[in-house]
Amino acid sequence: MPPTTLERLSPEILWHICEQLDSSHPPSLVAFALANKGCYAIASGLLFRTIKFTISDKPPPAQDVQEWEKVLLRDGGFRRVRRLIIHKPKHAPKNTKWHSSYLSLKAYERDDDDSEVRGLWEYKRPSTWQHIPSNVDWESIVGLVKQLTGLTDIFYCCADLIPLCVLETLHQELLRCRLHHFSIDLLTCALTGPVGKSYERALATTHPVPLKYLELWGRRLDQPLVTFNFSTLRVLNLRTSVMQEALLPAPSEFPSLVTLVFRCSDGVSAPLPYWGMILAFLHDLPRLTTLHLIDWTRAVSFVPGLNPNLRKLLLLTARSNHGFNYFLRDDHIYQLAELCPHLEDLTVEVRRSRGDAAEVACYRALGRLPRLQHLHILFDLHPPEVIQTIESDRITTRHDTAIEPWFDAQDAEYLIGGWHPYHMGHVRSLFINRAIDAALVRAIFEVVDAAKAEIHGPVLPLERLKTSFRDRSFVLPQQGTVLPVRELDPYLSALGNGEWIVERDVRDDARDVLHVREVHPTGKPYIDYRNYNIHVATQYDYGIFGVWQRLWPPTEEDRNWREVWESWPLAVGDKWLAKAAQDGSS
Repeated sequence: MPPTTLERLSPEILWHICEQLDSSHPPSLVAFALANKGCYAIASGLLFRTIKFTISDKPPPAQDVQEWEKVLLRDGGFRRVRRLIIHKPKHAPKNTKWHSSYLSLKAYERDDDDSEVRGLWEYKRPSTWQHIPSNVDWESIVGLVKQLTGLTDIFYCCADLIPLCVLETLHQELLRCRLHHFSIDLLTCALTGPVGKSYERALATTHPVPLKYLELWGRRLDQPLVTFNFSTLRVLNLRTSVMQEALLPAPSEFPSLVTLVFRCSDGVSAPLPYWGMILAFLHDLPRLTTLHLIDWTRAVSFVPGLNPNLRKLLLLTARSNHGFNYFLRDDHIYQLAELCPHLEDLTVEVRRSRGDAAEVACYRALGRLPRLQHLHILFDLHPPEVIQTIESDRITTRHDTAIEPWFDAQDAEYLIGGWHPYHMGHVRSLFINRAIDAALVRAIFEVVDAAKAEIHGPVLPLERLKTSFRDRSFVLPQQGTVLPVRELDPYLSALGNGEWIVERDVRDDARDVLHVREVHPTGKPYIDYRNYNIHVATQYDYGIFGVWQRLWPPTEEDRNWREVWESWPLAVGDKWLAKAAQDGSS
C-alpha cells in the first residue's frame, strides 16, 4: 500500500493497524512507521511504549540515559512512554547497548499484560547480603523518570534494592505510577538488624504505598507483620508457611481483603493456641470471599474458621510425619451449607470408603450448598490404622492392623511375603477406592445434583465436577510399617490417575446432558506396566494379583488384565446391594 493511500485512512484505523502489527510482526510496524511522518506519529505510541535498560553490576550509564532523552525529545516521545524496565539478569551480557530498541523487546515486554510480566520475571531474593545502591549513581535515571509524565509502571527486575531516590521521585512526581519490585524482603522490614535490613525497613515504611496485592514466599514467616498499612490490601498470598511465632494483625486491619492464600505451619507439633489464632483470624475477616487454606491440621476442626462471606474455598489438610496419620475430618462438610451458604466454587477432600453410605452422605452434604456450581473433589485414601498388640507373654509387643467389619475370611488373611501386618482386605479396599471411571464420577455428580433438588428456595445447578487424588497417602509409613509400594504400582497404573471432569451441557434445551471426560496429564503418575508379566506377578507379588482377579475376574481370554476392571458403585439403589451381595459370595 503506497503512503498516499495510508494518509486517506482515519487515525483510528491506522492505530488499529499498528496494534495488529505490534502483536503479530514487529518489524512490519517499524516499516510502517518509516512510511511517512503521519504513520510515524501514530506508530510512535507503540514504539516508545516500553523503554528497557539491561544493566550489569552498575546502574545505566548517564550517557546511555542521555541518548534516550535525545530520541524522545526529538520525536516528542516523553509522554508516550508507559513502562520503564530496569532488568539485571543473573548473567548479564558484557556489552549492553543503551538502545534496548523496540525490536529487541520480547513480546511480553511490549505487551500491557502486567500479570504475564510478573510471572516471567518473578525474582527470588538471594540469601546473601544485597548491594545498597547509591542515589548519586541513579541521578540520570531520576532525571529521565521526571520527564516521563505518562509513565504507569516501573519494573525493577534486579536482585539489588531499588534506590530511595527513585521511589521518592515516584511519590513526588508520579503518584499514579506503579512500582513492581521483585527483591524486597518484607518479612524483615519491621525488625532491627544489619544495615541491609534497616535500608529495606526504610524503603517500605518511609514511603508507604497503598498495597493491593502482596505475595510472600521462599521462607517461613516467623516474625510479626505489624508495621505496614494493610487497609487497601485486596489479595494476600502467603505462599510461605506461617509459623506459630508470627503475630497476625487483627482482622480489622484488613478491611479490603477479599482473597487470602494461607499456608499453615509446617511444624506438625504446633500447639492448639496456634490453630485457634488462625481460626479466629479467618472467621472475622470482614470482606473475605476467596480462601485457599493449605496444610491445615487434621487434629483440629476447621468449622470455627468458616467465614459466612466465602464464595470460593480450597481446603487442603496435612498429616503428621511422626508415625501417626490423622484420619480426614468431615465435620466441616456437613456444616458448609449452614455456615457458608454463598459458596460457589469449592475444592475439598473426601475420604473414599468403597462408595458406602458414609461416603455418599458427604456428597449429599455438598449438594446442600444452594449456590455451588464448581466442585473439585480430592479423594483421600488413608492407610490402614496400625495398632499395637501384646503377645501371650504379656511383655512382647508387635504391630498389627484391625480386621474391618466388612472383611471376609479371605480378606482377613495377612499378605504373604513378610508384609505384616497388612491383610488381603486392605489391598482389596485400596483397589476399590482407586478404581475411578466415568460411571462413578457421573454417579457422584448426580448424587450432589439430586441433593440440590431437595433445597427449598433458589438454587444454582452444579455445572462442573472434577475429581482427582490428593497424593499417595495410602502408602505412608505408620509406626515402622509400609504397604508394598513397588508391587502395587502395576495395578495402580492400570487403574489410571483418577482425574475426571463432568460438565453440564450449556445449551438451554440440553441442560440434563452431562459430558464426562478423563484428564490425561502430561506426565503419568506411575510407570507404564503394559507389558507386566503376570506369571512373575503371581510368583512375587505376595498374593496381590489374586486380590485383583477376585475383584475383576477375567471375562475374555484375549483381553488384557489391565482393562478388566470397573468402579465400585455408590451405596444408592439396588445396584450397590447387588454388587455387595455378589462380592460377599465370591
